[in-house]
Amino acid sequence: MLNAGYSWRLFFWVCLAFSGALLICAFIFVEETTYHRKAVIPTPEGEFVKSEAVQEEEGIVAPPPRKTWRQQLSLYSGVNHEVSYWMMTVRPFTYLLVPAVFWVIATYGIFIGLGALTFNYTFPVLITAPPYNWSQINSGLIACANAAGYLLSFPLTFVSDLVAAYLTRKNNGIREAEMRLLVLLPAMVIAPAGLICYGETAAKLGNWFGYMAGVAMTNWGAYFYFTNTLVHSFTIQN
Repeated sequence: MLNAGYSWRLFFWVCLAFSGALLICAFIFVEETTYHRKAVIPTPEGEFVKSEAVQEEEGIVAPPPRKTWRQQLSLYSGVNHEVSYWMMTVRPFTYLLVPAVFWVIATYGIFIGLGALTFNYTFPVLITAPPYNWSQINSGLIACANAAGYLLSFPLTFVSDLVAAYLTRKNNGIREAEMRLLVLLPAMVIAPAGLICYGETAAKLGNWFGYMAGVAMTNWGAYFYFTNTLVHSFTIQN
């Protein structure tokens, strides 16, 4: 924007517009999940019984009903007086002691550093120099590859739920956290292949499309990979 002659204020107006759109989408589509629930496990017959950890003997218990869409839009879901406020404040930090959670956070941080240091810093330098000679205005077009990778992975987000549901039925209705890990295999191959594609293109000054393809492949794997590993790690906690 600055190289194109626009005012520096336009950058902040664009950020404000995207932040406002994100706030609206979060309000409409991100479900409020805070509700008091009892621990129940399904039986092979499709019924729900309380787990042994509850230590109650009331027999079969139905799970809490799913909230309606209007109820999900509520900004207030009540207060759970059975939970200590100070414990809720400290508990997020205790997740770091769990290897699975720490692994997800560390790898997520490494990828953010990778995207910033490798793609966003090297691409403008390479693409504005010979043999490409792109203008500085177009050096930020690598963001299109980022968007393409995320958009291509977004329709596949639900696949982990389908696989987990299928394996749950085969496991007599008992779901385990590891059932989601099977869908990570494609991402484990495509993301490193994207890094190799980007690196080889930069080393040999290949066609500019190699940069775009490498970044798109890496972001495709990152979205698909981290979305499912985060779900996996917090499923272990719960």
